[in-house]
Amino acid sequence: MHSHVINEPTDLYSQPYVRVLHLAEKLQVSPKKVLSILINTEIREYNLATKIFHSEIKLVTDELGIGQSIPSVLITRRPPIVSVMGHVDHGKTTLLDSLRNTNVAENEPGLITQHVSSFVVKFEGRDVTFIDTPGHAAFAGIRGRGAKINDITILVVDCCEGVQPQTKEVIRLIKEFRIPSVVALNKIDKDEANIEKTEQELQENGLELMNIPSVQISALRGDNLDILMRLVVTESDGVNLDTDLGGNPFGFILETSKARYLGGLATILPLRGIARLGTIISSGRTLCRIKAILLPSGEKVKEIGPGYPCTIAGWRQGLPNPGLKFISAEKLVDAKRMAKVPANLWVLEKNKRKRQILKKLFLAEKSRSAVQESVEIRGNKNTLCVLLKSDTEGSKEALETILTSTSPEYLKIQVFTSTIGDINLTDVRHAKALKAHILGFNVGIHRDAVSLLTSSAVPYFTHNVVYQIINYVSEQLDKMLPPDYVEERIGMADIISFPSGLDLRVPLECEVTEGNFDENYSFRVISKSGEIKYDGRSQDFELKNGRNFNVRFPFLADYEATDKIECYDLVLRKRKLFWQVNTE
Repeated sequence: MHSHVINEPTDLYSQPYVRVLHLAEKLQVSPKKVLSILINTEIREYNLATKIFHSEIKLVTDELGIGQSIPSVLITRRPPIVSVMGHVDHGKTTLLDSLRNTNVAENEPGLITQHVSSFVVKFEGRDVTFIDTPGHAAFAGIRGRGAKINDITILVVDCCEGVQPQTKEVIRLIKEFRIPSVVALNKIDKDEANIEKTEQELQENGLELMNIPSVQISALRGDNLDILMRLVVTESDGVNLDTDLGGNPFGFILETSKARYLGGLATILPLRGIARLGTIISSGRTLCRIKAILLPSGEKVKEIGPGYPCTIAGWRQGLPNPGLKFISAEKLVDAKRMAKVPANLWVLEKNKRKRQILKKLFLAEKSRSAVQESVEIRGNKNTLCVLLKSDTEGSKEALETILTSTSPEYLKIQVFTSTIGDINLTDVRHAKALKAHILGFNVGIHRDAVSLLTSSAVPYFTHNVVYQIINYVSEQLDKMLPPDYVEERIGMADIISFPSGLDLRVPLECEVTEGNFDENYSFRVISKSGEIKYDGRSQDFELKNGRNFNVRFPFLADYEATDKIECYDLVLRKRKLFWQVNTE
């Protein structure tokens, strides 16, 4: 068995940490090289003075091949990671549905993919890992994560619609990250498909089809999918997919969510090492001792290798942000140091009663703060207060973007809290105190919260389609629009005679030239030049016949024979909601 060994300094792990500069000196390599390796992990920010811990030291030595005796059997080629991207409704999910022979597209709420969905497809003895990313604009952050993580991109383009806004965005991502790509020209089974025009539009947007493989497909019928898969596998042959099974587990966080009985969940994509039950990993300021590993099919396994997506449970101190990298640690204390978790919180964790008291105090303080913040807003009838609940971090990000990035005319949307998980009793109590609406995206409602929702009349709305959430918010905003008054002309009249002196008792004698006159409306005296001499109600009004009337106003103005009198009313008109929400 072939192996390659470079001696490792014996005192690397004698202290809890070492600074980056000192590690470079011990390893006798360039500090710039060590710093580059650490920065590329994107675990946290680094400089030459940063304290790094055992797991991070191991990451550097693994990358440099120092102190390792790696048998060739531990060097394996992981599956290529493929992102399927494109504009909304161009057939991405239908394509993946056909590739794995399931009915995912039919099960997608509103037939629009809401989250990153990852799974493995077998093709001619090769495993290929796919990531399905949402197409509409609200989920641009998720698409960005997909492009950042993958090895190959399949750009799906509808030959009936051609290049659309999200198509252009994907082209930009492909160029920015220099991702090997395959173009899938979809919906060729339709009569209105125009392949030549679509190819021309792709060229005009900077995608050189002479240099990028493409294939004409019908995701619905399954036409040419074998050719597509063969192109993907061929492209993957040019990508370095070698990885170390014996190294520390390391990879990406794809998505986060919450589930009853399991608590916080994170969908991960390991790129190196084998993650097992009990493995300790750190990501950002969060930690996880893995207590459950679930495959995309829902099957529970005891370990997972690089390139295979899975969902893990066992997170502490919250959930990591999607798109972050994770790294394993041999000891919990090492992971704690990396996450910079204050020691006193870990002491409190050992005492359940203290932890519960701390949580109650925190929630009470948070509620008081939110109520104080809302005092002014609650007095403002033009503000819609919202408590947002989502099933995953990606959904939460997208909905926050929709609700806060654009404000409708005359109105404001205030998102007080935005959290992951089902609607619970605390949410209802906060909403009641804040007089806020609860919006739930793809979440349930705890049993004890249902009765309080009913009795307290807290307005709430839950749905699993993002457009339905938007529609509900639009309806509530429409009800809040301030009234709009418009002038409606009732009639016009000429002045026949007027007082020659300053006698206020003498009325103006007028003749109706247009419409009608009534004392219940307002009057306006307008000069020939357009000057308004009087605007208000009449003091006396006498209708003499169908066309003539006498009228007297509270004060005498400098009337002239050429003046006109207008009779008008202020009519209440419902404003139209103007809220441009970009969900393409």
